[in-house]
Amino acid sequence: MTYKSVEITSPSPYYLLQKDEQPPSVLVVSDAKSERGFTNEDHIRILAVHGCNSNEYTSKSLVSRLLPDMVAADTAEETNLPARFIKLGYMRDDQLKLSWNAFSELPSTLDSTVVTSGSDLDLSLLGSLNFASLTPFTNKLLVVTVNEVDQYDFFKTSKSTGVGALYNLLGLLKKFTSFDNVLLLNGKDTVICHALYIGNRNEYLGFHSREEITLDSSIVATAILANISKGYTIEEAVYAALEYVQNAVLLGSNGSPNFLYKEVSPAVRMFKDECFVGNSHICSREPIVQKPNIDNFFEFLTGHPLVKPSWETYIHHDFVKQVANNTLPMSKFRFFVEQDYAYLVDYGRIYCIAASKAPSIHDMEEEVQLIGIIRKNGLNPHIHRLKTILGDVDDLYLNNLRRGPALRNYLRYLTEIADNGTWCELIAALTPCMMGYCIAAHLCADNVTAPEGSLYHEWIKIYSDIYDEGMNLGYKFIDLMYKECSGEELDKLIKIWGEVCALETQFWDAALEYNGE
Repeated sequence: MTYKSVEITSPSPYYLLQKDEQPPSVLVVSDAKSERGFTNEDHIRILAVHGCNSNEYTSKSLVSRLLPDMVAADTAEETNLPARFIKLGYMRDDQLKLSWNAFSELPSTLDSTVVTSGSDLDLSLLGSLNFASLTPFTNKLLVVTVNEVDQYDFFKTSKSTGVGALYNLLGLLKKFTSFDNVLLLNGKDTVICHALYIGNRNEYLGFHSREEITLDSSIVATAILANISKGYTIEEAVYAALEYVQNAVLLGSNGSPNFLYKEVSPAVRMFKDECFVGNSHICSREPIVQKPNIDNFFEFLTGHPLVKPSWETYIHHDFVKQVANNTLPMSKFRFFVEQDYAYLVDYGRIYCIAASKAPSIHDMEEEVQLIGIIRKNGLNPHIHRLKTILGDVDDLYLNNLRRGPALRNYLRYLTEIADNGTWCELIAALTPCMMGYCIAAHLCADNVTAPEGSLYHEWIKIYSDIYDEGMNLGYKFIDLMYKECSGEELDKLIKIWGEVCALETQFWDAALEYNGE
């Protein structure tokens, strides 16, 4: 019989810096039976993800258990309100009135913020009860959906559609209620689907999405209040909450949103840490999925059904052909160069992150050296091209290039992998750019009709000239990726490669579609 012992480590000095920092507390008051499929546990998950402590009460328990002790207190300091941030949601009007009247008994020196969501509320009650005058709290935000207000004749929106109708409805809501800000969800317009009224600036802000999904007002309100508790402005809090809840819905399964999609288990971080003392005592688990034997992983990748269509479109893209035959309008080429310059700066940063995750010091060194190659073959030529087109350009101009949607989507994808992915996943995301540009230019190299010495001729030449260097480096990284990955990872790496090829295609599509705006 063998006996082992493993040391349980104490918090690192970095975490000890946060020892005295208390997370904000949020009080959620709601009738759990009216949460339309969502429970108090869902609100707890949302608040935990946002780094908040949570307290949950129904309206009945709030009035019977919490408020009596608070009201009996002599001072605000003795009140022990469990949270400065309060969310009232999905209560019937009698429950809401009961809660608001109870809150009105509290000391006026309390400093708290309230967010309210709609659904079963009688909106006429919101007009008659001015929460700010009844209580010591700030009436921060009302969150309702179009369907929740459509039941009232004076809020009917079915007669008209479009952005104007959505903002008109929002205007009625902010006049009819006592809230500083009002958020209207799930509009019928195809451009703006959510609209926010910001009271202190008398400003309307629209949010649009490519996803046709319906958001729940109570769930969104909880996420918003979590962001407000962290010090974000109302527009920042709303924007971040809308994206978080939308993504949780899209990433859920069987109709249940995945509110924990960004969370990583402490065990995952711990066992990845080479300084974790238990690694030498705890056996690595056997792979669940055996990796197939593949002789040429690059050919396997580019021929895979999940990759081949986007790969072929990418390397035979019409953008490259128009550059080679000198038919691409210069305005579109300039747009591409600006976007690609901004892309390459972040591409280099992400390669630095990849280097930090590399399997060996040799691999780390090779990836760091790539930064110099990116500078030499990418950034410096782009600066020369922009100076040729525009005259003098300086660092201020280069550092403030406006990023288009295709670039933002691409970089966000890479950044997510850099923040959360493995070295293998990063290589799968970074090598399509390196290899695809070389192949695309190489395929056109013998058919270039752009005048020698022109920007277009030079752009094709620089990538076709480094074809061997770029491809050999790419093969090396891809082969090592295959060697290092597990059988479980393989399918994910294939998907990443295919998705990045599609993003590269969209990047060149954006240049062809550029119209000068």
